[in-house]
Amino acid sequence: LYKFQTETVEKFQTANGKLAILHEMGLGKTPCSIAIAHLYNKFPTLIVCKSGLRHQWKKQTEYWGNTLDDLDCNTVYTQVIENSKDFCMAGMHFYIVSYDLLPLLKPEFFKIAKRMNGKSLPLDIKMIVIDECQHMKNPESQRTRAIFQVAQNIPNVLFLSGTPIKNNAIEFYPMLHMLDPIKFPNKARFA
Repeated sequence: LYKFQTETVEKFQTANGKLAILHEMGLGKTPCSIAIAHLYNKFPTLIVCKSGLRHQWKKQTEYWGNTLDDLDCNTVYTQVIENSKDFCMAGMHFYIVSYDLLPLLKPEFFKIAKRMNGKSLPLDIKMIVIDECQHMKNPESQRTRAIFQVAQNIPNVLFLSGTPIKNNAIEFYPMLHMLDPIKFPNKARFA
């Protein structure tokens, strides 16, 4: 990682496990988020991204996860959730789901993992990474409500975007509310 990326990774700890990485495009938000998961042992991590980026994220988690040797990484396992009939496999480091699929999943989907022999285990997601977080600008949309529902029991949150506000500042509210619900308790007050 470059020095500014290392500094970003270190900010996660001082941000109490909730951080927005809003670097410009091409500056390595993805490697920063993967390094955070490794350095602070936030496994398993759930990644929410655009549908077309799911397999790119899988490649990146495996590449960076196996490249960050100074963080004592072992083989990294990542599962892409393809449809609502899938289930979380036990032993994964990363689970990747698209914005479009997330509202179709049952609320308990990310609370149970299954072994190859069919036995179920509790799944304790440690961190959620919300890529291109500007896609959750409307708190009333199904995708934003689904993210809120899944994230409510996940202690660590990372938001990634090169363009967090496209039109006006009110679009920033859902992210700020998830980062600090005490400081940003409701949309009307923020507006």
